Amino acid sequence: MKRLIASLSLSLVVLSPVADARDKTIVAIEARSLVARDGRDLSRDLREAVTREVDGLDLTRAPKHARFVLSASLVKLETTQRGDTTATRAKVSVTLKEAKRGALFAVIEGAATAEGGRTGDERAERDALLGAVRGAVKGVPTAVAAAK
Repeated sequence: MKRLIASLSLSLVVLSPVADARDKTIVAIEARSLVARDGRDLSRDLREAVTREVDGLDLTRAPKHARFVLSASLVKLETTQRGDTTATRAKVSVTLKEAKRGALFAVIEGAATAEGGRTGDERAERDALLGAVRGAVKGVPTAVAAAK
């Protein structure tokens, strides 16, 4: 009898993460950057930023059956010089695809500008990227709430 209880407990622990994944509205996050910078993995930076933002969303208004794959693309990261400072503008596009069929459900864009001290300032680029991600991802709860 003790052996049976131990096996049952182990099965519950192993299956728990699968059950949790089925309860999520956003079941996967994809990220890619159309912009390149030497020595930096902007796709990774984008994925990390999107994951943090999605983890903080309130998706309770989404229908129980709604499941989506969120794909994010960094489409613009441009820096311009203004006197002694630089301004970096980032643009991020987020698409929601139905997880089961892959049908495109929504496209949301976000953009942000951040200022830095010198050309190529990584902090300004990071801040602009984060702002653009935040702007795009904040539209996700409204979009998923419209699912039928």
